[in-house]
Amino acid sequence: MAYRLLYLIDCSGSMGKDKGFSGIREPKLGLLKKSIIELFKNEKAFSPEDCVGLMYFREKVVNAPEICLLMPFQEAACITAGSLLPIEALAPLKGAGGTPLGAGIRKAIESLKGEEGQSKGIMLVTDGSNSVGEDPRLVVYDALRDNVRIDIVGLGTSVDELTLKPLAEKTGGVFRRVSDASELAPALVWQRILIPLSSSAAGMLAETNAIKNELRHLEGAASRNEIASQGYQNKKYELASKLAAMQQAYRERRAEACRELCGLKLEREKPMAELTQLNCMLLKKEIDKRNYIGTASQLEDKVARLNREIAARQQILDALG
Repeated sequence: MAYRLLYLIDCSGSMGKDKGFSGIREPKLGLLKKSIIELFKNEKAFSPEDCVGLMYFREKVVNAPEICLLMPFQEAACITAGSLLPIEALAPLKGAGGTPLGAGIRKAIESLKGEEGQSKGIMLVTDGSNSVGEDPRLVVYDALRDNVRIDIVGLGTSVDELTLKPLAEKTGGVFRRVSDASELAPALVWQRILIPLSSSAAGMLAETNAIKNELRHLEGAASRNEIASQGYQNKKYELASKLAAMQQAYRERRAEACRELCGLKLEREKPMAELTQLNCMLLKKEIDKRNYIGTASQLEDKVARLNREIAARQQILDALG
């Protein structure tokens, strides 16, 4: 599965210090820049079809977020082949100002709009909490609407895990707290989350592969004259019959997964519609932020659960071909 990935970097003033983070004697932002450059040199960190971009955010002046695309989206294969773009893009970054987390995430989601054929993800790296502008909890709706997964790496002791961990989980992502320099580089690698296949689907795949292996061995034995003609024909017929039965079971399980997938997508439409209506009310100031978050959180949790179920059914369909 190819991803369109955006690494979203907190460049607030606290990122220009080493406070709350062990194992370094330099600004956290300096270590992060080195880690990202090393990440982009690692051929195993991405799939060749992935597209990767860089964006940073901070408060330039009071109550004025500064959010800029540092590096336009590039194919991962080009970056890992030795492109200088990441180095050139990251070099001038310095920590300054406050932390407009909500505004930064919203801009990142907007930059991923309109892309088809790739899954979309944001890797947010921050060491603090929202201190400027929009509450980051208000952007969960946008991420769910546009099917954007948000992974978050929290640096040090001051990161707002209480807010950021649920934000990541509701979008299908993960939150990782990193407190030591040695933990940073591994945490930046985008994890392709695989949902275990159901026991029935896994069993079908295992049995089918076993039958196919038997057929290959049988053909090999026949080509080496290690089995009599009649014995070969009888065994081949037996295995072919088993394989045909499994293929029919495949079709039935695939049809069942399709029906389940359609049902789950229909079930998701109602809470998403309610979220959309709630979001419109917030924008029109018909409800306040507190009431919105209290009501929306339950709907977001429901959509997150349904999204996990949908992903599981889609994985069954992909596995069964």
